[in-house]
Parts: sequence; C-alpha cells; structure tokens
Amino acid sequence: MNKKIAVLASLLLLFTGTAFAAGNDTTTINYSVAAINELNLDGGPYSITINNATAGVDPDPEPYDGTWDITTNCATNAKKITAQINSDMPAGVSLWFDMQETTGAMAFPDYLSSTPINIVTSIDATAQSNLYFFLELEALATAGVVESASKTLTVTLTDS
Repeated sequence: MNKKIAVLASLLLLFTGTAFAAGNDTTTINYSVAAINELNLDGGPYSITINNATAGVDPDPEPYDGTWDITTNCATNAKKITAQINSDMPAGVSLWFDMQETTGAMAFPDYLSSTPINIVTSIDATAQSNLYFFLELEALATAGVVESASKTLTVTLTDS
C-alpha cells in the first residue's frame, strides 16, 4: 500500500509541476496591405430608348440612373476615374455621363466618346457604395430613326 501511495504522490507532483511550469515564446508576424483599387457599376446592361418628343423641338432626352461602388486605399488625390465607350456615337446622337464624386473628389460630367475623359478626379482613400451615376441618351431630330445598337462603357480607376 505504501508503494501505491508513493507512486500516486510521485504522479501528483509530476503533473502538478508540469501544470504550473512557467514558459513563453515569441515570434515575428510579418504583415502588409496591398494596393486596393476596386470599382463597380451596379446592375447592367442598361437599356435606354428615346421615344418621346414635343412638336417643334428635338426628341426628349432619355435618362438612366444607377449606382456605383468604390474601394481604394490610395494616397490623397492619387486616383481618378476615366470613362469612354468603345466607339463614337452615330451623328446626331450623344450619350451624357455623370458620376457622383466620392468624398473630397471632383466630378466632371461630359459626353462619352471613344476617347477617355476624366469623370471623377482627386480621389482619396475611400470605401463608398451606392453613389449615383447618370446616363442620358440625346438625339437630334436629324439623326432619324436609329436601330437598336450597343456601346461598351468602360470606367477605369487609375492614377491621377
């Protein structure tokens, strides 16, 4: 019996000593945050049809309202958004484009063409969603009937 008590006492000391042993370790954690530049036009494709006019004036422009989102961790005034369509509009037909500026930025609505235009400039680091954008299809009466066609709109978040 004394032997059993001695073994139990030894085991108790062994486990108790291990449980209360002090120890620690250190390590290095390497980290980084990469450049993030994300831009999204919500929805799409978008359909715009002009089908109304008042006698004596060109057809009524037809608007389309949508929303867009952005996340960028750039430096102050480091980014801008350019916009362009894949080819120019037919004679007498134009497409107006506007994007709500992000906080602290500036917007420059303009007519779209195959040449990139600055549409929002002076963009700082931001994460914003549900900003509005506005497209408006305009046509002169002299443009005649324009059959259904499509354009590819490209908006690009790029360095200023």
